[in-house]
Amino acid sequence: VLQSADPESLPIGPSGLDLHGNPVTTPMTETDIRLIIDAYANAASDAKRLGFDGIEIHGGHGYLIDQFFWKHTNRRSDRYGGDDYGGRTRFAAEVIASVRKAVGADFPIMLRIS
Repeated sequence: VLQSADPESLPIGPSGLDLHGNPVTTPMTETDIRLIIDAYANAASDAKRLGFDGIEIHGGHGYLIDQFFWKHTNRRSDRYGGDDYGGRTRFAAEVIASVRKAVGADFPIMLRIS
């Protein structure tokens, strides 16, 4: 679960757990997930509009995308979780698809994973 630099802001995570599996906040709703996916796409589109040559999405080291990959931080039983990698990688796949749609086919997208 990532903690914002703003102490008033609650952290988010797929299941509301820290990296040790301890509860920190409430699990993300599917609406939360959709809003975050849209935010990645909007940020990528802004980067392209501002003249960047490409983007790198950080999906490792305990950041949000990484939290969806691991059973100890993703205990969801919906389509974004489960015991198989298909469900736990769905969030990353949807982020990438949404970003690709926002920036077009000729804009480099890198995904950093650990």
